[in-house]
Amino acid sequence: MLREQRCYWRLQEDAEVDHPGCSCETAQSHLRYTPLRGLVPPSVGTKVMSLKDEIEKIIGAERTNLEIWHQKNAEYHLRQRARFAPMAAVLQEIAKSIEPIYLSTSITETRAVLEIGQQDRPNFTPDLRWEIEPNYGIDWRGESGHSEFHEEAGVRVTKTKYCYWPEYSEFRSEEIYEGEDRLAKDLIENIAKEVARYRHSQSSI
Repeated sequence: MLREQRCYWRLQEDAEVDHPGCSCETAQSHLRYTPLRGLVPPSVGTKVMSLKDEIEKIIGAERTNLEIWHQKNAEYHLRQRARFAPMAAVLQEIAKSIEPIYLSTSITETRAVLEIGQQDRPNFTPDLRWEIEPNYGIDWRGESGHSEFHEEAGVRVTKTKYCYWPEYSEFRSEEIYEGEDRLAKDLIENIAKEVARYRHSQSSI
């Protein structure tokens, strides 16, 4: 009873201050829409975003960026495949012209690996290796939603020379060829020289 009386007196005080001359019943009606002193309610119609909503918003934006990134990468690989098609056809012809005991090849739509060496049962021992693909650049600081890869002019060739005596070692170099013609010429000359050496060595045994 005492508690109810105190609430009643508090209601009277608030009504007199905020709404002078109001009766207690009217004050009760006003109090339903009047915040306690020191509290500021949100504006009518304003939706307060919860932490979960904020996290979901960030996740949604990032997923959109990832979808764009995936699409850009797919488009990049399609362009690289089209660029490499003429070179792949030349490499296939070279592979058909050399005995497989001397030349090992792996040719895909966007990249090729050629190794010239000898079949040393059960393994193939390469002396030279070429990794060939359309030239490209990488930008790891690219904008969100964009592919980090982009095309650059020419054909990228990474050449590796293997040495087995007196100890095993590798010598690697990289060169950018402007077109397929000069690359094909260099490959044919190098492969032919190595095959001639292998055949000469075997005929001398």
